Amino acid sequence: QDGAACIGAHVRLPGAPGNALVRLMAKLVASEKFRAEINNKKQVTVDDSATVRKLLVRVIERAGFVVDEATNGHEALGLLRADDSAFTYDVCLMDFLMPVLDGIACVRQYREWERAALADAAAERGGEERDGESAPRPGETSAAMKARGARRPVHIVGISANALADDVAESQRVGMDQFFPKPIKISQLTSLLKK
Repeated sequence: QDGAACIGAHVRLPGAPGNALVRLMAKLVASEKFRAEINNKKQVTVDDSATVRKLLVRVIERAGFVVDEATNGHEALGLLRADDSAFTYDVCLMDFLMPVLDGIACVRQYREWERAALADAAAERGGEERDGESAPRPGETSAAMKARGARRPVHIVGISANALADDVAESQRVGMDQFFPKPIKISQLTSLLKK
């Protein structure tokens, strides 16, 4: 509504008051996705259940993130490794048990690729990292780090309803940063997204 008042006060379009274009622009300014794109906060949700993805995406978008989705580990690798999105995800929620490629195998492959990409970036700059240039600054997103030429690993959170203690240990060994059992508590998820 504030967007509508602002746009309506400063944009003069032909036609009757309440022009459809003004209303459309007001909706855009007020939309969560528009605000998230301005903030450059990105997240990828990987789960073979459309219902789980829909619920997670709704909460994550309300937290101000632009969300990409994948239904299996193979699709997730494509998103995580894509040239235009590499190192720009702030967080990834990764289900353990999925068809095609499970979450643990996906994270193992992604972390191997990520280490190689970070090493290549350091080599292009002439060797070792200088003065923590790849360390995040307080409150800095992955996208902001990329914009200044720094890179950091994607924070990956494993999610599962059926994970055993051995599965959780293996997920951490291959590079998952955290584990949340399903059903995920909304307070737990929003706390993660605020970091």
